[in-house]
Amino acid sequence: IRTIMAQCRRSLGDNAGALAELTEHLPISIDARGQRHPEVLTIRTIMAQCRRSLGDNAGALAELTEHLPISIDVFGERHPEVLAIRTMMAQCRMGLGDSAGALAELTEHLPISIDVLGERHPEVLTIRTIMAQCRRNLGDNAGALAELTKHLPISIDARGSHHPSTQLIHIVMAGCMLDLGDSSGAVREIEGIRNGLVSAGLLPEHELFRELENVEGRLAI
Repeated sequence: IRTIMAQCRRSLGDNAGALAELTEHLPISIDARGQRHPEVLTIRTIMAQCRRSLGDNAGALAELTEHLPISIDVFGERHPEVLAIRTMMAQCRMGLGDSAGALAELTEHLPISIDVLGERHPEVLTIRTIMAQCRRNLGDNAGALAELTKHLPISIDARGSHHPSTQLIHIVMAGCMLDLGDSSGAVREIEGIRNGLVSAGLLPEHELFRELENVEGRLAI
C-alpha cells in the first residue's frame, strides 16, 4: 500500500514527497522481504524515477546501474520491469546531455520492447517520445516532429488525449515547431495544455509544467 501511495504522489508531481516516503519505507521492506524481492526492486526503481524527475539524473542513473543486474537476475532480461529500467537509464543519459548515447541505446532497445509488450504499450510509446526528444536535442527538429506527428494519434488512442504522456508529446512538438520557426503552430499545439494539466490534478511542481513553461517562455505567453 505504501508503495502504491508513493506512486500516486509521484504521478501527481510530488516526487519529493514520494521519495521521502519510499526512503523511509525501503529498509522496512528489505528487512521483511529481503534485498532481491520484486517489491523491493520496484521501490528502488520508483525512487530512481523520483530522483530523475527532481533533476538528479546522475544519482538516478547510478542507482539504476547498480539495480539493473539484480533485476535481470530476478526477473529476466526481457521482463517489463527490466525494460522500464533500461528506458529510464537512457532518459537519465539524455538529461545529462548524452542524447546521442541515449538515442543509440533506445534504438537498440525499442524492437525488444515492441516484441515483448506490443507496438501500442505505454512503455513503447514512452520510448518513442524520448527518442524524439533526443533527436530534437541533437538538432534534428524536423525528424523529431515527423516522428511525434506519426506517434501522437496512437498515444491519444491508447492513453487518451488528456493523459500526461500525450500532453508531453504536444509540448515537445511545440518546441520543435519553435526551433523550425513556426511560432503560430507552436501556439496552436500547446493551446489548452495548461488547463488540461491543472484539470488532471497535477501539482505545479510536476515536470510537465516545467516543460510547458520552457515553451511558453520562448513564446512570451
